[in-house]
Formats: sequence, C-alpha cells, structure tokens
Amino acid sequence: MSSEAGLLESILMVAPYLNKFTLEDTGVLVTDTEKVLSYHPGQELIFDIKVGDRIDPNWVVQRALEEERRIVQEKDSSVCGVPYIGISNPIFNDSGQVVGGITISQSTGRKEKLLGVAKGLLEATEVVNKQVEEISIEAEEMVKTGEELNKISGKTEKRVEDTDEIIDIIKNISRQIKMIGMNASIEAARVGDAGKGFTVVAEEVQKLAGKSSSSMSEIEEILTKVSEITEQLDQVAKKIDEVSNKQNNVVTTIHSEVQNLNALGNNVVQMAESLSDDIYQK
Repeated sequence: MSSEAGLLESILMVAPYLNKFTLEDTGVLVTDTEKVLSYHPGQELIFDIKVGDRIDPNWVVQRALEEERRIVQEKDSSVCGVPYIGISNPIFNDSGQVVGGITISQSTGRKEKLLGVAKGLLEATEVVNKQVEEISIEAEEMVKTGEELNKISGKTEKRVEDTDEIIDIIKNISRQIKMIGMNASIEAARVGDAGKGFTVVAEEVQKLAGKSSSSMSEIEEILTKVSEITEQLDQVAKKIDEVSNKQNNVVTTIHSEVQNLNALGNNVVQMAESLSDDIYQK
C-alpha cells in the first residue's frame, strides 16, 4: 500500500467518528481529487451525497483542492434546509502533493438563534430607549410646568398681600364713614327741627357705612378662599416639582441602563457573528 493510499485509508477509518466529538450537528465528507470516498451526514445537516459521486465544482472541497489551502464557507438554509459552515482542508502526501480533501460541515443553527436573540434584544432596547426619551421630554415639560405654577403662585400670593393692604385702607374709610354718620346723627338731634335734612344725610351715611362693612366681610371671605387656593396651588406646584425631579432621575438611570443593554446586545451580536470566523486565517 502506497503512503498516499495509506493516508486516505487512515482518514477514512477516523471519519465516521469525527462528528461524535462536536456539540453541533456535523457532517463529514472525504474525497480524493475527483470523487467522494466517504460521507457521514449529521442529524439534520444532510446533503444528497453518495460514495462515488463526482466532486461538484460548487463544493467547498473543490476550492480547497484547487487552492491547496484551508477554505471556510458559510451557507444559509437554502442549500439543505439548515444554515451551516463548511470547513475544508486538502490532504497532502509525503511529497506535498494534494491527494484528497476532508470537509467538516457544522450547523450554525445555534449561532442563528443567538443572533436572533441578540438582535431581538437590540430592537427591544431601541424601543425602550425611544420610550425613555419620550418620558424624559415629558418629565422636562412637567418640570417647566411646575416652575410656571410656582411663578403664578408667587404672583398670586403677592397680589393677595397687596389686596390685604387695600382692604385695611377700605376698613379705615368705612370706620371713618361710620363715625361721620354717628356725628351727623348727634348734630341733627341737637339742632332739632332745623336739622331734619341733615338727619336724612346722616341716615344715608350710616347705611353707606353698613354696606361698606358688609362688603368688607364678603371681600375678606373671598380673599380668604383665594388665599387657600393659592396655598393649594403652591403645594401642587411643589409636588409636581418633586415628582418630576424624581421621574427625571429615574429616567436618567433607566436611560443609562438601556445604553448598557444596547452595548451588551451589540457585543453579543459581534460574538455570535464571530462564531463562524476562521481563527486560523487571522
């Protein structure tokens, strides 16, 4: 037996066991320079190949034989229903001549699943990121709204304080009118019949004083309610400011975590895609 025949025989003896040493679904093909010498399909990775078939020009082993070097090709599921990667090496005799080739075909189904999960993660993080950005915009709007409410509350409170001063002035005027009315009544009574006209004026002044006093009570009641509403408005503004700040902090944290997830997803995609890289060609 020549060394060439002995080498191929040795590989043919080992070939049936090669796919038992991998975790992926694997097929093994051994050829000489023209035809198939041995073919051992995987569980799902099955090609329509029989011993004695001529080497197809499209097979990866043909390139390995022609270029006399290791060739790695990745194929999608259109070839045999399962995505796979074919790794073919030429077989050399002792003189350095190519006498055949051996091809290991491995399913890349797990890689595709990992890629699918990673890309799904990226898509999900993109959606979450957009939602977080929208929430962030809304949080900023809430902060602005809270600030505007604070300004309005401050202005309203100042107006109420100014109105309180006006009420004090009106109260003084009302008291003075009341005093004028009382003095007018006293003077009218003192002069008798001659002060009848003055009595009418005194009565009208007293009525005006009464109306002023009544109006003051109503105004004070209204302003008290306004003051209460202003205080409530101030509390609401502070609450909005507090909530929006908390929301803004949460959004910032979530956005940071989403960015980390996005980076992780990209790393997983790169790792998954590199699973089919030929490390011996680097």
